[in-house]
Amino acid sequence: MPATSRDSFSTSDFLKKKKIGKKQVNYYIEKEKLKIENKKNFITPTFFSKDQLLSLNLSYHAEQIFKNIQGKEQFLSIFLDAFKKCHDLDLTSFSNPDFKPFFERNLINPVFPYSISQLRGLRIAAVDGGLGLRQYLGVQLTLIKVTVVLYDFDSYDGSPSIRNFPPIYNDEYYSLFSDDLPISENLGRTLAGLRRTLAENSMLLNFLRSESNLPDLVLLDGSLLPPPPLIYQKNTEIIKEFYNACIESYRELYEFCNEKNIILIGSVKDSRSSMFRDLLNRALPYFIAHYSSLKSLQEIPYRTHLKYFTDSEFLFKIIPPKHRSTVFCINPDISKIFHKKNSAVEKIGVFGSYVQISPYDVPVRFEFLSNVDSNYVKKRINLIANILFPISHINPQCTIPLPQIEAHIRAHLPDTEIELITNQLESQFKIKHLSSLERKMNTSLKKNKISGNIEISLPFKSYFGTFLTKRHEKLDNLF
Repeated sequence: MPATSRDSFSTSDFLKKKKIGKKQVNYYIEKEKLKIENKKNFITPTFFSKDQLLSLNLSYHAEQIFKNIQGKEQFLSIFLDAFKKCHDLDLTSFSNPDFKPFFERNLINPVFPYSISQLRGLRIAAVDGGLGLRQYLGVQLTLIKVTVVLYDFDSYDGSPSIRNFPPIYNDEYYSLFSDDLPISENLGRTLAGLRRTLAENSMLLNFLRSESNLPDLVLLDGSLLPPPPLIYQKNTEIIKEFYNACIESYRELYEFCNEKNIILIGSVKDSRSSMFRDLLNRALPYFIAHYSSLKSLQEIPYRTHLKYFTDSEFLFKIIPPKHRSTVFCINPDISKIFHKKNSAVEKIGVFGSYVQISPYDVPVRFEFLSNVDSNYVKKRINLIANILFPISHINPQCTIPLPQIEAHIRAHLPDTEIELITNQLESQFKIKHLSSLERKMNTSLKKNKISGNIEISLPFKSYFGTFLTKRHEKLDNLF
């Protein structure tokens, strides 16, 4: 049977470790050789009937996944046991003047959430954007829908009043773009993503500048960091233009919130990041060398095992509900993003912590801005976690803050809504060019009467081919 898409996470590293003694090195060499041989066999696919697939192949994969998870949990058990025994461990000891990844002593810290009634007087805003993208023959259409939601906890019982920006009766949520640029599919999606980010930040800034009573907290849907620098060699000018506009919108947002004492938070609900895991993997050799209680980790290839985890999976397995990870540094100085020495955001960093709210959902990563001071950073994350916990625990299976859920629902852009626009645009396009063809035909007939030539050329293909859909979409619809 074929294996899963990556190497198996074997429990043999733990079960046989003490028995092999001096043969340990040979054991791992032989194991790696076996992996290489197995991989050769897995490259060529094996084919099954549907009955075989359901009765044999899936059961094999289920067993393989189960064994991998068992191996992971056995590793995590050893890992946690070593950390629990190391009472004097201080994560902040792994640092130097130029690099400080952790800002709290303990790997796992408790959260002491406020009650809903304790939120009285707070105003929490959230922004989200929906994206609709259609790519035709030489044409890309991008529809964006953005909304800001404000939760005002002003009542005596703590229940919030909810307001939308723009107001529902105004309904000015949408931005529409049409492009006929010679850009690839990937660059087209990059451009659409930049436009959505810019739309979210612009709508949020419009809301904040129009408010006389500003919110205390503002939630972005996703990371606080701007998009990474463009790495493509052949960027069109319009992509560079929107990228620079995105960077500028983040700068304006940072500065506004900093000046008005608004806590700006990035709420990352679906993280596949491994940055926390990578920081921990980088620090572990130092901790093992300086804390004797962690020496047991040397008996297993801990660095290799950690690489099988994303942050979400690793921390979901080890953090109990109502707890969070240590605060870690995501970017120590965001002023470097803007290349402005005199910027108001100078020496302000982006920090994060994973908060485990419910046993039925993965932890949420909350990012925030702070000056690089350990005490201030700890106070800021404690405040954020205590405030957001009670409004994220309403549904234990979807533990993100209520304002963010509300903004997501209102910004959702269903396919039917996108098709209403694209169908109308296509119809108007055809009407316009039918009129153009009629004028050209009349002009051509007049010329032909004079010249005696009766041949008429009608370029229907070039006009109506514009909105041809992709072949695989035609196959799904036609057959």
